[in-house]
Amino acid sequence: MNLKKAQKILSVKNRFNLKFADGWVENNRESQLSVISYIRQLRPKIVLCTAPNDRHPDHIAASRLVIDSCFKSGLEKISTTWNDKKQRPFRPQNIYHYIQFYEITPDFNVDISDYFLTKMKAIEAHSSQFYDPNSKEPETVISSKEFYDSISARSSEWGRAIGVDYAEGFVAERRLGVSRITDLC
Repeated sequence: MNLKKAQKILSVKNRFNLKFADGWVENNRESQLSVISYIRQLRPKIVLCTAPNDRHPDHIAASRLVIDSCFKSGLEKISTTWNDKKQRPFRPQNIYHYIQFYEITPDFNVDISDYFLTKMKAIEAHSSQFYDPNSKEPETVISSKEFYDSISARSSEWGRAIGVDYAEGFVAERRLGVSRITDLC
């Protein structure tokens, strides 16, 4: 129910689950082919994924899995199907990693001031994982009040760095470039 509540808060229309076992995400051939099939079907220009370095081993494995799958999804010799139809190769233009637990210096920050309260409500929807003052479950690192407050503090700090109230930091998989210096304004 927490996931469905968060999806509603965020107005998420589509969500896909590859059913990798929690705690056992692996960057192997089978997992890559699953991710490649979704990449080729959805054909995203930008892929957002977990940070390359994080506290949870699944996040690290998922990051590498996404990077490798995005590259391989553009290779002609790797064959995948969707609904029994052969898929055409496709490679996303950019991979951006959102920063989670560890303190990582972002390559760029995105103003989320207009969406910050929505973000926090979506996090609160996951009351079984994150801070819930009414929870009877044992406290974990991410279910503590301090961790919850650190999410707000980090967004505020990244916002301050770019002159807005709140921002989200991202790490780019490749060097970013703009056509004109004025595009950076």
